[in-house]
Amino acid sequence: LPLRVSQLQQAIAEDNRSRLRLAAHTIKGIAANLGAERLRQAAALLEKRADSSLQQLQLQLSRVEEQVEALMALIRGR
Repeated sequence: LPLRVSQLQQAIAEDNRSRLRLAAHTIKGIAANLGAERLRQAAALLEKRADSSLQQLQLQLSRVEEQVEALMALIRGR
């Protein structure tokens, strides 16, 4: 997941909407397989809104990052 988040960050920084969609879609699938519904929803929304303003994308990216951090903490047992 951290690699995928890095891909999201890079896609937004480069304003590459197709890479953004792909990375968000991949995170959505990983989250669904892990039963991480909040992360799945956040990634799905980022994928859906890939044509939004960069400000909106940054906001949604922060939501995805928060959910990834929460999931990683849960996996680590914290």
